[in-house]
Amino acid sequence: MNRTVIALLVFCSTSVLADDGFYLNINSAFQHQTASELTGSVDSFWQTGVGLGYKEALSPAWNALYELGVATANPEYSDANDGQTHSVYTRVLFEYNELSEQVKPFAGVGLQKTYATTDHYIDVKKSVGFNFYPEQKDYSISLMVSHSD
Repeated sequence: MNRTVIALLVFCSTSVLADDGFYLNINSAFQHQTASELTGSVDSFWQTGVGLGYKEALSPAWNALYELGVATANPEYSDANDGQTHSVYTRVLFEYNELSEQVKPFAGVGLQKTYATTDHYIDVKKSVGFNFYPEQKDYSISLMVSHSD
């Protein structure tokens, strides 16, 4: 458990102190006795969103997590510099099941189409992180570092 906490501190510190293009995401997902899940996220503490996800078992060791959602960003922190931005995102994450029951690492890629007053652009985000599944709960919490070119 101590190694997990140390790894998380290094993981979060690296993403916060990194150059532009790196973002720390904190997500929570609520599952209700099905494979589908409702996700809410705070991306780099400036972008908020909501989405729907679906988890599929690929093998005993791997799951695929598919997500589709919408987000909005605060104008003073967004790249658009011209007001509130809105975006649509989709991503696929591959989760490894055999580390532990409560902590599962993942990696994946996503697309985010951003709509701003003067410009529209698409970001490709590559992500790595950890999903935390508390025992006997209907939710999970994710810490993720994403990089967009």
